[in-house]
Amino acid sequence: EIKLAPKEPESEKKEVMKNESNGNKVRDKEREAELENARRQLMEMQENRLGLMYQQKQMMQMLHEQDIMEWKKRETRYQLMEKRVESIFQTSTELQNYVSTIVKLQKNCEDGLHQQVNSFATTETGYF
Repeated sequence: EIKLAPKEPESEKKEVMKNESNGNKVRDKEREAELENARRQLMEMQENRLGLMYQQKQMMQMLHEQDIMEWKKRETRYQLMEKRVESIFQTSTELQNYVSTIVKLQKNCEDGLHQQVNSFATTETGYF
């Protein structure tokens, strides 16, 4: 013989349904609070992300400006070095010209001295 579970009285059914309904409302409120918390966290993360992207953009711009300044410094340094090299080359050329002139003058002096000595010797001795 199969026994059926005793039927719940109508007031108990209503009480159970009321409790279930209250439980559902509590769970719904908890879910809403969790959703609101998740939304708030998402908004904070998005704000943080935007802040980080802005900082990254600023840092990239600053690095780019520093690179430009470094290149300008290097360019200026190279230009100065180029001018120095040109100046050294010009000075070297001028020195070579001076040395060449001094050598010519020295040779002319030596030739002049030889001529004077020969001339003196010729007049004194009569020999050439």
